Amino acid sequence: QKDCSKLETRRAWKTTNPLACPMAAWAAIARCVRSLPHCRDSTFVYHYPVASGKTLSITNDILLVNLRSTVAHLGFAALGYWQSDIGTHSICSGAAMALILLGQAAWSIMLTGQWKSSAFLFCI
Repeated sequence: QKDCSKLETRRAWKTTNPLACPMAAWAAIARCVRSLPHCRDSTFVYHYPVASGKTLSITNDILLVNLRSTVAHLGFAALGYWQSDIGTHSICSGAAMALILLGQAAWSIMLTGQWKSSAFLFCI
């Protein structure tokens, strides 16, 4: 955090908009993970099963490789930016932009994204 509040507990509340509700999204992710083969109560949501019956962690490096691979596949002509232009933070800014395009209020996006300031406006 830019305000030196690392590891501070943040709360997320249920909203009435199913597309912007962090609690509904989290419940859907948990249901999806729980339905995977080899999933146990101790399986974290950032794990995925592999054929050997083990689970592997999704790391920032894996995520970045997949994001950039997708952008490279779609191409500059379709997206307007190169694969080197994005990083894992692009997910946060992309989500904020999607919510703006859905007509969500800025304060709602701040709560959903757990931003303490209006700095996210620079992302959109």
